[in-house]
Amino acid sequence: MRRVLEAYRARTGAAIDEVRLNRAHALAALAQYGWALRRPDEHHRTGRTPDQTRAWAIEAVTRAAADSS
Repeated sequence: MRRVLEAYRARTGAAIDEVRLNRAHALAALAQYGWALRRPDEHHRTGRTPDQTRAWAIEAVTRAAADSS
């Protein structure tokens, strides 16, 4: 992700706070996992299984937590 953000900065001049981005990503992953738990009959629309969404949420939260230490 860092390379993408650097390319974006070089092209636009806009700086993106990577820690905040990782936190927002973790929140989105947790929200989607919560949806998978509440409405498993509709979760197929995400293109992920609930197990895949759970793995994504764990990875995203782990990355955000590492930024905080």
